[in-house]
Amino acid sequence: NAWALFGEAYWQATETLKLTIGARYTSDSKHVEDAQPNPLFNLGATPLGTQDISSKITYRTPDLNQTAGTGRILLQWTPTLSWTEQTMIYASYSRGYKSGGINPGFNPAVITDAKVNFGSEHVNAFELGWKNRALNGTLQANLTAFYYDYQGMQISRIIARSSFNDNTNATIYGLEAEFIMQPIPALQFTAALSYLHTSINDLSISDSRDPSGGRSDVVIIKDITNASNCAVIPTV
Repeated sequence: NAWALFGEAYWQATETLKLTIGARYTSDSKHVEDAQPNPLFNLGATPLGTQDISSKITYRTPDLNQTAGTGRILLQWTPTLSWTEQTMIYASYSRGYKSGGINPGFNPAVITDAKVNFGSEHVNAFELGWKNRALNGTLQANLTAFYYDYQGMQISRIIARSSFNDNTNATIYGLEAEFIMQPIPALQFTAALSYLHTSINDLSISDSRDPSGGRSDVVIIKDITNASNCAVIPTV
């Protein structure tokens, strides 16, 4: 179940300056009931030669309840410049939210590093940009700088043939430049440049595609109990 309240307001401070403010409140609740009973249990029958285990069936019933406040602030300035027909400079801050969830059922005694629930994801996004049209509309030049601060970023991995989610903090920032020039209707030149930096701050898990971690002295074997890959590391 999920519900939210949201709204947005605009203020035209001057002919060239506009402010946008938006806010949202979100509430999420999740509940799971799962088990693997005998297929004949619901028919009230016990197969010949087996034991009635109806009283021994236990259901996994995790719950997850989350709330979040998000929104954005955008300031746009459209000054008149001598060398452009149209210019917009903007600065924005927005906070995003992605609800957490419930991982597949597992035996904690076998899979010791997995969590029943994974948390929500939040991002604080800062952006500064400059958009221009010049040369009688034949040239468009856009410049953007951005910085994203992720809190609880959700990352999935495969454990025992099931997809599990983990949370970590991450940082992303970069620069983008885009140029489009169309001197005549039948001819167009485009150029785009970008710089991107990403970093994971505090998560260390095994890579399911490379369980050995690049080591030549590690042997990969199959676990007979759950068919998952295992890395056998020699002792010194």
